Amino acid sequence: MGRAGPESITVQHAADRFGWLEHEDLPATAAWLDEQRRLWAAHSPQWTSIAAFTRWLDVFTSFDEFSAPLARGSRTFFTLREGSIVRLLVDDGRAQRVLLQTGGPDAPTGDLIEDWVPSPAGTRLAVQRWSGDDMLRLLVLDVDSGQETRPPVPLDRLASVAWVSEDRLYLTGRPPGADEDGGDAVLAVPATSDEPAELVLDAVLGDTTEMELSGSADGRWVVAVCTSGLSARGQTWVCDTRHTAWRQLPLLDDGLSTVHFGSGDLLYVLTDAQAPRGDIRTVRLSTAQVQTTLVPQDDCRVLAGFAVLDGVDPVLLAVWEDGGRSALTRHDARTGQLAAEVPLPGPGLITELTSRSTPPAAWLSYCDPLTPPGIHLYRPDTDRLDEWQPSRRVTDPPLVLEWLTYRAPDGTEIPMTVVRPAGLAAEAPVPTVLQAYGAFGHTELGHYYAAALSWAAEGGVFAFAGVRGGGEYGEAWHKSGMREHKQRGIDDLLAAASFLVTSGRTTSEQLALMGESAGGLLVAAALTQQPDVAIAVACIAPLTDMARYEYFGLGGLWVDEFGTAEDPTELSWLLRYSPYQHVRAGTAYPATLFVVEADDERVDPAHARKMCAALQDASSSGAPILLRVHATGGHGQRVREQRLLRYGEALGFLAHRTGLNRPVRNKPEGALGRS
Repeated sequence: MGRAGPESITVQHAADRFGWLEHEDLPATAAWLDEQRRLWAAHSPQWTSIAAFTRWLDVFTSFDEFSAPLARGSRTFFTLREGSIVRLLVDDGRAQRVLLQTGGPDAPTGDLIEDWVPSPAGTRLAVQRWSGDDMLRLLVLDVDSGQETRPPVPLDRLASVAWVSEDRLYLTGRPPGADEDGGDAVLAVPATSDEPAELVLDAVLGDTTEMELSGSADGRWVVAVCTSGLSARGQTWVCDTRHTAWRQLPLLDDGLSTVHFGSGDLLYVLTDAQAPRGDIRTVRLSTAQVQTTLVPQDDCRVLAGFAVLDGVDPVLLAVWEDGGRSALTRHDARTGQLAAEVPLPGPGLITELTSRSTPPAAWLSYCDPLTPPGIHLYRPDTDRLDEWQPSRRVTDPPLVLEWLTYRAPDGTEIPMTVVRPAGLAAEAPVPTVLQAYGAFGHTELGHYYAAALSWAAEGGVFAFAGVRGGGEYGEAWHKSGMREHKQRGIDDLLAAASFLVTSGRTTSEQLALMGESAGGLLVAAALTQQPDVAIAVACIAPLTDMARYEYFGLGGLWVDEFGTAEDPTELSWLLRYSPYQHVRAGTAYPATLFVVEADDERVDPAHARKMCAALQDASSSGAPILLRVHATGGHGQRVREQRLLRYGEALGFLAHRTGLNRPVRNKPEGALGRS
């Protein structure tokens, strides 16, 4: 539980009949949860396709997933994920070897590598690792021996790391003795001794400061991009580590920036400060002045990433996004002049881009809704992408991807992807799942998604709508669906449901909604505003009580995205759509399944408990309203088997309610073929 709300909020919601379910330790809550377990046990055996979906999910996630390599000195570092096993490897040009491994059948629950950063010369590696005791620690390894060079550093949150030499690094975290709710500061930590951390930059934006650090190849310069909340604009600071002297870059304020260090004191910056779709500028760090705009903002596409390949003829690669699809362009890194567009493997997304200078090359990770992530290598001398670690795609049963648009009530064109079985007529009405996210400027459209493929493999249609509030068309798209405009994302979702029905792809008796986290908020709001929109709804780790969200879990970090109940005007925004406050007695609500992790520290399970209880009390339809609580895992930290079961159960529930009971194959074995 988070902090209690202010007195005004308590008065505002004095009639909250299920407020006691916010408190998990109450005997009444424990008794209520026991009853939910009994309801689950009574209904779930009817969902006969859970096992089939779980097997399909296993098939569609059983591929080797590599990270894009990071080059340091003469070495490259990357991870390889094989099922639940993750290996951190180093390649010195002669051989590859494993530095760390987590997961596997004998590994303790919760053992995983969270993040890793090699030192400038590649002799040491800073690794953030969760261990079986549920503790996050920073390990510093000698790459040659694999041994730790200093005692582990306990961390209370995931840190950002930048090396300033082979023997010293900067990391973000709470200074010793600071309040446990304090914001990120920058600490200097020795790599070869247990000397205490030294504060080098305080939390410049107060208690909610979050920082992302980047360091130059020679360790002289460190840049800190500072924000306050996931949707907030921020500040950019630069440090000359020779003197531990920090200077703000005010021209980049109120923007989100990513950086690449050039030669000397040259810094390349991608920012949306004064450029909502992003541009790339160069900055002289010695003067902290913007030198020039190298790649200007595009009229339509969003500038999503870049890399610089230094050399005699330096090359800049720019990644653009437009409605969930990426493009890659090559530029002269000195002038920004466009040279060519580099063809991609298909209509999908570039999700990672890394580079090296000697010899010049770049690696990128590419995926699309049918193709799992694979790594491709770009070299300026060939000017093309070659497979480095190709993805492996399931080809049996054959599936088809469609890119569509539909109109929102205000006329805005909204992008949508549809995955369906090959040979199924586009207008044939079949059981369909519709999902959306629409928050924090995240682009969810276009990603590889095993749940969608599993549903289609069983004969259904899976649609994903890129509603406003996400990042499909940049920061303007995000802003048009956040704060006082949140209803637009809900309207976009309802319009997507209407489009799927009126186009003949499904019927309201065959349509289900599914949403997770902020997407769970969307579908919960949709079912309260238009209860007959779908026959079934699956809400996974949802937000539902928007008048109280900032007092649970990490909700306090999200006030820039949604607004705060402590401001009367913003409270009115929240109450206009907050699902929990809009449950009405005697309404025929659809069958609904809430799925939560008991120890989720981001989105508190209290949201699902309260919403489930309210719907059970109010609904006149007789359709089941159920809560499924998984005992362990946390938000985004579930082990593989738990994750497969969780999605398998949700899809099994939706299949039972929509009538998806005729599988394309009797046994999901999914032949793998090269994409």
